[in-house]
Amino acid sequence: MSAAEGRTGMGGKAMAAALAAALGAGAAGGCSMPAAEMASPATKELEARIMVDAPTERHVEIARDLGCTEETLATLREGRWPNWSTKAAVTHAELILDRLSERYGEEFRAESISIPQLLDRSYRFRGEVESGPHAGTEVSAQYVWANQEEPFVQDSYIETLRDGEYKEYLRSIVREVYAGTEGAKGVMEVDAGGEYYGKLADPYAPIEEYVRQTNGGDVELYFPPDCSLSEEEYYGLIGKLKEAFEERGANVVIGARVITELVEGAEGKEFSLYWARNSMIASTEEHPTYKWEVIEHAWPERE
Repeated sequence: MSAAEGRTGMGGKAMAAALAAALGAGAAGGCSMPAAEMASPATKELEARIMVDAPTERHVEIARDLGCTEETLATLREGRWPNWSTKAAVTHAELILDRLSERYGEEFRAESISIPQLLDRSYRFRGEVESGPHAGTEVSAQYVWANQEEPFVQDSYIETLRDGEYKEYLRSIVREVYAGTEGAKGVMEVDAGGEYYGKLADPYAPIEEYVRQTNGGDVELYFPPDCSLSEEEYYGLIGKLKEAFEERGANVVIGARVITELVEGAEGKEFSLYWARNSMIASTEEHPTYKWEVIEHAWPERE
């Protein structure tokens, strides 16, 4: 059994059924493939790749990178596919590699891929960048069937390119609102991870446009014990932040709280994210160390 086949945890008839379901080729309970004249370019390309009779030299190279056994590689060099699972894994890895290169202009190498099982219609890929300033960076991607009809590739490499700029843009919005609110001070952390990387945003769009094309991110806000804001002013500030994010098209979750008591060891230290988080973690029902916690989701209108 090849490594690519082994990762599926399936074989024989079960694998054939899963592959048929993934391709919409009439497996039990699945949707049928669109008629040839109605199929999208992406669907036609997938059909063409899967129907390749003989593996190419590139297929052998990809199979080797995926960790296939020497026996499997020997079969591929003879111009034969050893089984459907290997064929599905290698051809979909090839498609994902091509999509990544087209999107970013860099070279990528496959390391692993899992093929669909049961109701999961995604091919999950892991690899790394081989060229450019981020060579060696790990990349994850999925070949996804959106609405069980139009396939596309979504990936994490966009995080590598835009994560820092995206976070700083969100921070700038917070600083802008703080500056317009007397008595507002505190520390913050911005996490741009989560779901946003999977969207098909333009990786090279200006940051103002890029933000409107992404989804996800958390903004943590901590206010110090000597915060001079009244409760009304505090909640008003959070409301202004939510409005500001929505106006800029930022789909983020805002988490805010006022620290009322710092943990032991913070005496004489500057209020920081480190001490704020430690104080919050130390809070108990009998001895709370923070108040006025707010979790708000900014939902900008999108076209």
